[in-house]
Amino acid sequence: MRILFLTDGITPFVMGGMQRHSENLCKALMPLVNHLTVAHCVYNQKIPAEWEVKEKWKIQSEKLKILGFLFPQGDSYPGHYIRCSKHYSKLLFEKFKTDLGEYDFIYAQGFTSYYFVKVKDKYSLPPLISNLHGLNMFQKTFGIRNWLESVLLKPIAKECLMGSDYVVSLGGKLSDLLINLGIPKEKILIAPNGVDASWLIDKDQIKALDEVTHFVFIGRDDKVKGLSNLLNVFTNISSKNIKLTIIGPVSEQPLDHVEFLGEIKNKEDIIAVLDSSDIVLCPSFSEGMPTVVLEAMSRGLAVIASDVGATSELVDSQNGWLFKPGNNLELRQAILDASTKDLIQFKRASREKIEDFIFARLASDFLNILAFRIDSKS
Repeated sequence: MRILFLTDGITPFVMGGMQRHSENLCKALMPLVNHLTVAHCVYNQKIPAEWEVKEKWKIQSEKLKILGFLFPQGDSYPGHYIRCSKHYSKLLFEKFKTDLGEYDFIYAQGFTSYYFVKVKDKYSLPPLISNLHGLNMFQKTFGIRNWLESVLLKPIAKECLMGSDYVVSLGGKLSDLLINLGIPKEKILIAPNGVDASWLIDKDQIKALDEVTHFVFIGRDDKVKGLSNLLNVFTNISSKNIKLTIIGPVSEQPLDHVEFLGEIKNKEDIIAVLDSSDIVLCPSFSEGMPTVVLEAMSRGLAVIASDVGATSELVDSQNGWLFKPGNNLELRQAILDASTKDLIQFKRASREKIEDFIFARLASDFLNILAFRIDSKS
């Protein structure tokens, strides 16, 4: 099997959940395919050479071909990201259009499928699969800015979804959302997010820490990530037996029991923080299947998360707490409950549950499902 994999960035060169997903899925696909071509982009930085990517990924196979692009820069007027995304998708098509017959299918992250959809009636394309991950533009909005972003993003998102041969759902509420948008069930491929097995902590290393309950948040200071809500809740809890550590490009604030570490890109450094924590917090207003939750569970952390996207596939009463997005009272109660619990069973349950979300297994399942769908259609 030969695959063309289109991305809007890959870690560690571009940081983000979708970029981490691209890296992990590509690495998991490598032992299963005959050839994998990966197209990726960077933003305002030098394009890494193929050998640099392979070195970072610890892969030296001739089956892997990597091509880098500079994401187009445009004006600063509303909709500039959409215009640049369309331009980037066209760049990808122009680069590969003469070679598309060599591939068994195209896997497209985000809006990279846009131009391929536009020209599919004029060209003979292999099956096109789009993964828009959290589908945030179709989830509940909050505030004028978020509403405007959703309005602008919906048309290009619908074009990518409707025009693709198959659409990936991470599961949970996202499958229902796709069906409600008019995507036929037979076009939907359930393919959860996951983690690389290298993240897994040995089960016998999971232990309670100390009398202080250690919480961790990983993400950017964006309204959709719910950090401002979290800080409001956390700073109004008087208990001295809780501590919050924040990883991400977040401005430091003089808050009691809150530590700001800034952005951390090195995997080992992130693991060190997770291993010093009890519970990961994910208070987002919209999500797909959060990578930070998956990675935290792989290190044996309990979870407090908003019930959005496919988060309920990861979190239940055995390993954490779910609350309604934006409901600060429920978030506060979950934090208080967690701070009085013996968390060892919750932590062990997370580590046990993550066994179902290892990328090596997920990639194999995905290829099997896709092959069955394509064979059934032909």
